[in-house]
Amino acid sequence: DFDSNKVEWLYSFDVHCNSYFIYFVISNVLVLILSPVLLRKSLFALILGNSIYLAAIIAYFYVTFLGYDALPIIQQSEKLLYPLPIVIILYIISMLCHFSFIQSLLHYHYGYHYG
Repeated sequence: DFDSNKVEWLYSFDVHCNSYFIYFVISNVLVLILSPVLLRKSLFALILGNSIYLAAIIAYFYVTFLGYDALPIIQQSEKLLYPLPIVIILYIISMLCHFSFIQSLLHYHYGYHYG
């Protein structure tokens, strides 16, 4: 039966909410707490800020993977982890280019300009 092999949309939404909560706590609450350090113009602030976002994105994908991996009807749920190497490569490129995700996202969301 085809209908018995479908994942309910509420389960998918719950997996997303669980994953997003961890992403939110890491990328927003932790950034808010550490903002005096992260907004400095230093290599340490760049590494710490970009690493926080890397950890948040990895946590989102991993918790999503765990949520779908718990279902026996989902085959090859490890494919949900396939975007992670791309994320890590983008992290490395951002570090080499001295691109700060913290400052860019503050500018995008709140109009913050780093002087």
